[in-house]
Amino acid sequence: MSSDLQLLLILALLIGVSKLCGHLSLRYLKLPMVFGEIVGGVLLGPTLLDLQGRWPGEPWKLVPVLAGLGVLFLMFVAGLETNTAQLRRVSGVAFWTAFLGVLLPFAGGLGTALLFGMEARQAIFIGAALTATSVSISVQTLLELGQLQSREGATILGAAVIDDVMGLLVLSFIIAFSAAGADASRLPARLEALCGLPHPPVAVHILVVLLCMAAFFLLAWLVGMRLGPVLALAKRLHASYAVPAAAIVLLCLFAVTSDLLGQVAGITGAYLAGLFVGRTAFRDEVDHAVRPITYAFLVPIFFMSLGFTTNLRGLAGSGFFPLVIVVVAVGAKIIGCGAGARLSGFTAREALRVGAGMVSRGEVDLIIALIGVQYGIIHAPTYAALILTILASTLVTPLLLRATFPHLPPAPHEEIESIIPLEIEGEAG
Repeated sequence: MSSDLQLLLILALLIGVSKLCGHLSLRYLKLPMVFGEIVGGVLLGPTLLDLQGRWPGEPWKLVPVLAGLGVLFLMFVAGLETNTAQLRRVSGVAFWTAFLGVLLPFAGGLGTALLFGMEARQAIFIGAALTATSVSISVQTLLELGQLQSREGATILGAAVIDDVMGLLVLSFIIAFSAAGADASRLPARLEALCGLPHPPVAVHILVVLLCMAAFFLLAWLVGMRLGPVLALAKRLHASYAVPAAAIVLLCLFAVTSDLLGQVAGITGAYLAGLFVGRTAFRDEVDHAVRPITYAFLVPIFFMSLGFTTNLRGLAGSGFFPLVIVVVAVGAKIIGCGAGARLSGFTAREALRVGAGMVSRGEVDLIIALIGVQYGIIHAPTYAALILTILASTLVTPLLLRATFPHLPPAPHEEIESIIPLEIEGEAG
């Protein structure tokens, strides 16, 4: 069989199995589609069937490339969905809930990794991988309980957005220092050479990286606030889908610039591109064009590829670390987010509900874990433990919410759509 035909069969299998497993997860397990998609990849990967090992070939090398594009498009759509006006209006309780909900899991993951004898860079990365929250499973459960529009529900929604932004910033700093230190051809190394410091002190190196990051974010803001006229110019072109095409060009340029200039992960640039495009009058046009290719083609390949790089059999030799990291990931979110809500005036039971709603991990954590493998920061057993943590937190979240919230009739359908029309669709795949 030719390589082209093998590639087509591989893509058909990955996308088909991804959507089927997502359907089974949503319909019968009442869990987000992403849960089923990841499990489908795990089953086809080395954990069970080892499809790639049984059917090797050159086309498999293109799967990680397409998965990488899926990550960028996923973060671009996340940026489109981010309501900046809502972020500005969000109350202090959502901010402190998110802040402590990032700080405590980061410290817990860092401390746990150090306790198990991991080196500092690995420990810091594991802490970062526990920070972000996926709100889709909480939203679905709150809808069933009729509590989405409660004070706790509104806090969970607001805090989850801030939580992801904070998680991305933490990731950006870690990747900046890791990547710059590993590749002497990158910008900080060149600047240090120009300054006559072939072996600069750590403080100088950190300062250079921070200056690069600041320069990127400033440039991104200056360009991003002026994207409206750029897209308007594309609108005047006599070409089909010119505006979405221009948006994809901006996505690529922002991702490349964030990596080369800002020393931050390309996903940060993709997210910012989506954020700024979302502020223009062309947001809906871009969203309607980009979303289908993202969720019908690229994202399923990304989620399935996670399974192909995960071998849960390797956990057998990891001792108690996977179990401990799962407990820390769940407990730190409940305590951290709950403490932020409690300090902001919530009762103890209300704060517990907020903490329970912030437990679930999702896409951002998956991306962080995958980047850790790509940069050689974490290895297969640790990566498998993080995947297990994401799956376990997704399973336990609805149980915690149902145990802490009183059951009320579900909210009217039109009210639900007015609150989160994109959140469920986006994160559910």
